[in-house]
Amino acid sequence: MGLSSKIQRITFVMFSPLSPELYGAERSCLSLAKGLCDLGLKVTLLAKSSTTIDADYPGLNVTKVRDGSLRLMRFTASTLLSVIKTRSDAIYVFNVDFEESLIPAYIAGAISRRKVAIGVLDDWMRRFDNRTMVELVRDRIVARKEFRSTVRFMVFHFLRRFACRTSRACITSSRTVAEYAQTILRTPRVYVVGRAVEEFWFDCDNLTPTFDAIYVGRINKHKGIETLIQAWKIVSEAKHDASLAVVGSYDSENYWEKIRTMVKALGLEENVTFTGYIDDPERVRELLCSSKIFVFPSRREGFSNAVLQAMATGLPCVLSDIPALRELYSEVALMVTPSDPQKFAYTILDLLDDQGKRDSLKIKSIALARKMNSESLKRKTKFAFERLY
Repeated sequence: MGLSSKIQRITFVMFSPLSPELYGAERSCLSLAKGLCDLGLKVTLLAKSSTTIDADYPGLNVTKVRDGSLRLMRFTASTLLSVIKTRSDAIYVFNVDFEESLIPAYIAGAISRRKVAIGVLDDWMRRFDNRTMVELVRDRIVARKEFRSTVRFMVFHFLRRFACRTSRACITSSRTVAEYAQTILRTPRVYVVGRAVEEFWFDCDNLTPTFDAIYVGRINKHKGIETLIQAWKIVSEAKHDASLAVVGSYDSENYWEKIRTMVKALGLEENVTFTGYIDDPERVRELLCSSKIFVFPSRREGFSNAVLQAMATGLPCVLSDIPALRELYSEVALMVTPSDPQKFAYTILDLLDDQGKRDSLKIKSIALARKMNSESLKRKTKFAFERLY
């Protein structure tokens, strides 16, 4: 069940500007790469040297590239050399919004004359996409941004728009993001491949609950962490021993300090546990299985692996009512207005007090997660990459 004869080798470019830990975007890229390997394709995945990746997978060759000064030049040279050395037939940019991946991939593609496929993960750059290039320049001038950063900013956005409008294969995880790619980015060929949850996550022992609720993901302002902490203050006033686990690392020292200060000011040091990033999936699964519900107040998502994994373990989910999460999970999750701590708190309290509702949502969650399997992901990814030629 291999790909067409024109594509037998492909280079995945996964240079992320975020922390070196693997979260949804990076793990979805790995899932796509592994799926193509299962189909007999030879995949080379390029990542920063600091990125933690399990490279022990048949057919997947992981190449680490040192970060630091002149990183764009280093990433571009490494991408071009990889394409030539491995004789790749195509290049895949795992996130078109990251210049560290987009620019090296497109320069390497232009020089080597290889086809380039792009990944659009969410619509967080919509605020720029609705502006013309002239308006973007004017905005930078008004904001008094330095000349060098403005030039770099404009080059990236020009290339990003060019890439989206000329791409022969744009891969997304949801119909919501696909519509954004088609209507706003004006990408001509968009393919919704979804994501998959590994069988491993369904193996959840009936552990005695340690936490009333759990959140898994990055700690940044887009994930609604402040809303979560404020909601938990209300929950803890009704249930004094209510416990919340926050699993993940922070992107910004300043934001992390802000969250720690908020927890202390609200007197929640005994109610909220920050575990930091956990790179052992078994430990993450154990924490999920040791919790009563999963809470995800994110304000911007294109899919969310964390939600899917939580559902696979059977956790009832309380989610932000945003387009992508509504499309994918609204039939089996409780949807709450984003950035509304009070509504999140009341929904959480209602669910904690209703064992019957939790049991019902558990069955529905597992059933939905079962539908998102790796075979479907491989089949759709195969179809998308075949469209490059």
